[in-house]
Amino acid sequence: MIPGIGLRAGALKTSEDGKYITGSVYSGTLYVSSDYTRSFVSREYARNWTLIAMSGDGKYQTATGAGMYIYVSADFGVTWATKYTSATWFGIAMSLSGQYQTLSSTTGVYVSSNFGATWTQTSTLNCYGMAMSGTGQIQLTRSSSYDILKSTDYGQTWTATWSGYWYQMVGISASIDTTYQTYLGYYGQIYVSSNSGASFTAKESAREWQMASVSLSGQYQAAVALNAQIYVSTDFGATWAAKESARVWQSVAVSGTGKYMVASVSNGYVYISADFGQTWTQGPAYANWRGVAISRAI
Repeated sequence: MIPGIGLRAGALKTSEDGKYITGSVYSGTLYVSSDYTRSFVSREYARNWTLIAMSGDGKYQTATGAGMYIYVSADFGVTWATKYTSATWFGIAMSLSGQYQTLSSTTGVYVSSNFGATWTQTSTLNCYGMAMSGTGQIQLTRSSSYDILKSTDYGQTWTATWSGYWYQMVGISASIDTTYQTYLGYYGQIYVSSNSGASFTAKESAREWQMASVSLSGQYQAAVALNAQIYVSTDFGATWAAKESARVWQSVAVSGTGKYMVASVSNGYVYISADFGQTWTQGPAYANWRGVAISRAI
């Protein structure tokens, strides 16, 4: 076992890092790539997709949207099955193995411990955003009362760990052991922690932040905002540099090593980086993109 990860060494091969990418399209289908976004294949029916998550190797994937059922795939996004009820979903996260999955919504938090086969509601709090450790044991979300909530038992129980933020936290992301945590304040700043959420430091300027993503080590991070650029950190969130052009960015995902990153644009394209976020290339398929997910090797 790799300390703090809970997976067999070699269970996630470096060659799988960033190889699998799935994007959700609002009023469209799911687009699946198994070649670093060189090409996309349309999967599932046209729906109002907004959220997508995948396991470290890309095999297990879960997708949903506002007022939608939960859809799961166990074959790298090729086929999808409907699971559980509909809700207004706001956050999604999955463990590296894919066994543990959690969704946040206006009606509470819902968890699965069997690869998305069945789901159980564990909180009735209105929650936004979701992140979890590599094993799935530690999970993070934000309640409508602006408390940061933490679970240390795979999402079964939740405790407020940080209170008092007046702004709406969005785009929660964390390193494999949640030592490094990054939150986005909608019309606020980027807030980073290097001590498992005990304290936070504000970074960057106030923007309409949408999503953040962190590599497994926490060293490489990316965040996107509406009508702004892609902001990349290569030093655990200490400093941030603007990359690409100002667009209506919707989501971003960082691979396990941080080498590969993918970002989506509303009524535009996805953009891919293969050099830790330093340069970006436009991908195929113009669409009304929303959430994106990427495979994450150790």
